[in-house]
Amino acid sequence: REVLRRRPRDTAALAILSNSSEKTEHLFAAGLAAEKIFRATRSPDDLDRLVRIAAADPAYRSRFAALEPALRRLVSSRRSGPP
Repeated sequence: REVLRRRPRDTAALAILSNSSEKTEHLFAAGLAAEKIFRATRSPDDLDRLVRIAAADPAYRSRFAALEPALRRLVSSRRSGPP
């Protein structure tokens, strides 16, 4: 958590937070951390992880339903952007 306080977009620290939250079945928290990772990477694999978390957690599913169109546009813009 100290790393995230100093560098809130550190994807390695966010991954640790997301993974540990998922293992302890705090899926909403895992989803929030995974969102930050996805916004940094715009990776289709990271988006797939969000889809899996949303499928497993009703509370996160509601949030993801509202965000999904915008998140999918981020993947599309990554693909069509400069190499």
